[in-house]
Amino acid sequence: DVVKLDCKEDHPITRFQIPEEGFELQPGELYLDSTVEYTATKQLAPFIEGKSSIGRLGITAHITAGVGDVGFRGHWTLEITVVKPVRVYAGMPIAQIQYFVLLGKCLVPYGLKKNAKYINQPGMPMPSQMFKNFQKELV
Repeated sequence: DVVKLDCKEDHPITRFQIPEEGFELQPGELYLDSTVEYTATKQLAPFIEGKSSIGRLGITAHITAGVGDVGFRGHWTLEITVVKPVRVYAGMPIAQIQYFVLLGKCLVPYGLKKNAKYINQPGMPMPSQMFKNFQKELV
């Protein structure tokens, strides 16, 4: 059964810890993961992307939104898909973050934006908050 997602709805997710023996990711599924590292930026632009070693296993570690917002604070949520079944293990390095220096000053850091839905992300994956954009339109 294919689960259909609606951008105007909040979608519950099933949380689990990867056991010591690993977990087999399956094609056709979307997995949300969270970085172990907590990051915070003030006047730097963060950029996250998957490591080549995991890409060579057919794992895509970050599908969209690789450029983070200046002023973001929290653990990054990663969208993970695979092209064929792959066993992964807790603590595997799967992504890397680069920081770019701004040429000017950021006028409105992410944490000060009215629509900052992902600020101070906890150390667990955070599902899409797109539905909140539609709630504001209805008010």
